[in-house]
Formats: sequence, C-alpha cells, structure tokens
Amino acid sequence: MTKIDAERLIQELQNIPSGQSFLEHSLSQILRQADKQLGEAIRLCSIPHWFNAEILGVLRQDTKDMVVNEKLFEAIVEYSFVQVDADGLATYHEEVRKVLIHWWQQKDNLRQYKLVSQWLSNYFLATYNSQEIIRNLQAQQRTRENLLQKDLLYAVEAIF
Repeated sequence: MTKIDAERLIQELQNIPSGQSFLEHSLSQILRQADKQLGEAIRLCSIPHWFNAEILGVLRQDTKDMVVNEKLFEAIVEYSFVQVDADGLATYHEEVRKVLIHWWQQKDNLRQYKLVSQWLSNYFLATYNSQEIIRNLQAQQRTRENLLQKDLLYAVEAIF
C-alpha cells in the first residue's frame, strides 16, 4: 500500500458516519456511485440467495430485455462481494446480503420487498418443482458449510 493509498484509507475511515459500520459505509458509497439502474439491481439481487441474469429480469419485472439484464448482471458480478459458481449463479457475501436485506426491511422499503419476493416466488414455482428447489437449497447450504470449514481450517493453520 502506498502512502497515498494509506492516507486515502485513513480519510475514508474518518468519514464514516457515527453508528454506521465500515461495510455499511462502503456499500452506501458503491450504491451512490452506481447509476440508478445498477444501484437498484444491486439491491434487488440481495433478495434471493442466488441469482443470474434471468432472475435479475424477474426482480426488475423486465424478463424480455435480456440485453440489459445481462449487462447489469455482468456489472454486479465484478464487485468483490459477489461470487459466481460453475453454473453461473451469483451469490453475495452473507454480510453484504444482511446489510442490504436490512435496508429492504426498513418501513419505506418493506412493501416493495414483499412485492418483489412474491414475483420471485411465482417465478420459482412456475419454473421449478419443489423437489428441485429443495435440492438446490440443500446443495447451496453444503457449499456454504464447506467454505466455512475451509476458512476455519485456514485460520487454524495460520495460527499454528
């Protein structure tokens, strides 16, 4: 890290509003700097546990404009808090997702959150049968548990 980078980081840390975590502040900066459409898409993609361009279209209520959905998806997956699996499904880091879900649960946003969740539910019910949904969620949980175990193992190895 250069001296300029360190000074910028110190300045950024000093600018964090009281009562806001570094993560919350960083996300608010990302959303502020993104154009309106991308900022909205970032928030929307926190509602499902995983998403792709098609699901982003459902969240945006614009499944026909796959060019825009793909463009937004590609922009979102460039962020370091997003992981894409071998099947092309993206997930947010859980802490980032928690911050964004907290935003959705605020009184002013809750109505739209429920509406978008219903659209998503309708999409999944029409697209997948319940057994497929359960298998996918179970596989996702196993993947999360494996990643957490690996992280814990690396942390323990680093200590010793």
